[in-house]
Amino acid sequence: MYSQITIDGPSGVGKSTLAKSLSKTLGYLYVNTGLIFRGIAWYLDKYQIPDNSINYAITDIAKHKNFVFENNTWFLNGESISPEELKTKHITKKASTIAAIASIRNYVQLIEKEIASKNNIVMEGRDIGSKVFPNAILKIYLTASIETRSERRYTELKQTNMLENRTIEDIKLEIEQRDSADSKRELDPLTKPDDAIEINSDGRTIEDIAEEIKNILLTRQQILQ
Repeated sequence: MYSQITIDGPSGVGKSTLAKSLSKTLGYLYVNTGLIFRGIAWYLDKYQIPDNSINYAITDIAKHKNFVFENNTWFLNGESISPEELKTKHITKKASTIAAIASIRNYVQLIEKEIASKNNIVMEGRDIGSKVFPNAILKIYLTASIETRSERRYTELKQTNMLENRTIEDIKLEIEQRDSADSKRELDPLTKPDDAIEINSDGRTIEDIAEEIKNILLTRQQILQ
C-alpha cells in the first residue's frame, strides 16, 4: 500500500518548491497537479476545441492515449511539451477557467489516482487533501501573504523570462483573481481540509518547512506503529 502526502494552498505560496524538496528528502514521487490542468488547457488551445466539444475531447484523449502525462511532463504522440509552453499567461488563464469543468476535473483525478496507485507520492494542488486523497497520511495547507506570493511569482517569472511585460502589481492582481475563482468555484473549490496542518511560509525557507513536515510525519508514523 502506497502513501500520499498532500500539499494544498493558493498560488504562489511555495507548494511546488516545497513538494519537490520534501519528495526528494523522503524518496517519494513528486506530482505537480497544476501541470496536468495546464497540459489539458494547452491541448484544447492547440486544437482550438470549442467549449461545446470539450467533454468529447476529454473522452477522446482518455481513449486513444496519444496525449499522456508522465513524470510531470506531457507527451503528444511521443513528443514532450516544454514547460515554457505550459506556463504562458494565456495558458495559465485558460487552465484556471477549465478547472471548473466537471469532465476535466474527473479526468485529472483519474490521472492523479493512477499515479498514486503505483507510487508513494507528494502531490500538490488545490483540492488534493480535501477531494482526491481524503485519507492521505499527512495533509499540509500552505499559506503566505499576498505580498510574499506576488514577489515570489514575479521573481520566478523574471528568472524564466516569462514576465511578458507584467509588473509586480499585475502579478498581484492575477493572483487575487485566481484566488477568487478558486475559492468560489462550485466544483471542488480551494479549501483547507479539516485535518490539514496549516503552515505559513512567510519569512521561512523551504528547507526549514520541509524539515518541520518531515518531523511531523516521523512522529505520526511512530504513533501508528
